Amino acid sequence: MSSNNLVAVLTAIPNVSSLLLPKLSALSIPLLPAPTNLGSTPSQQWLSELKEAQIVIADPEQIGAFQEHLNNVRWIQSSYAGPDKTVETIKGIPHLLQQALNHQLKISRLGACLSMPISEYVIGHIIDIERRFHALRNSQSERKWTQQEYIDSGG
Repeated sequence: MSSNNLVAVLTAIPNVSSLLLPKLSALSIPLLPAPTNLGSTPSQQWLSELKEAQIVIADPEQIGAFQEHLNNVRWIQSSYAGPDKTVETIKGIPHLLQQALNHQLKISRLGACLSMPISEYVIGHIIDIERRFHALRNSQSERKWTQQEYIDSGG
């Protein structure tokens, strides 16, 4: 693979590589998909291709795990909503920290694209608490089919 803007994926988030591939292919930008199992040791060929990557989309812990193979990286796109864990990881990797301090490494986060999923998650938990779904799940697992009284919170 050419090192010209090679994008490497180092995240456990499912389908990131498959979602990116058509868009990057249309722009003639090569993609190095994440190994099937990030917890296992990737092939030597994959690791040598990772050394060529200039753009990395990664979970912060994967940045640490593959730090010795991030020789040409110029941009790290964190898979996390906030930058804290990614910055903390980079501070512990001397060559990446030096690049960041010299303004040779860009660090970005997902941020706004997670607004809707996070909102849905929070609202789902509020409904779970307000409607006492936990009590209904417990009753169901105990095979108790008694009617639960709905209590209006007055909102």
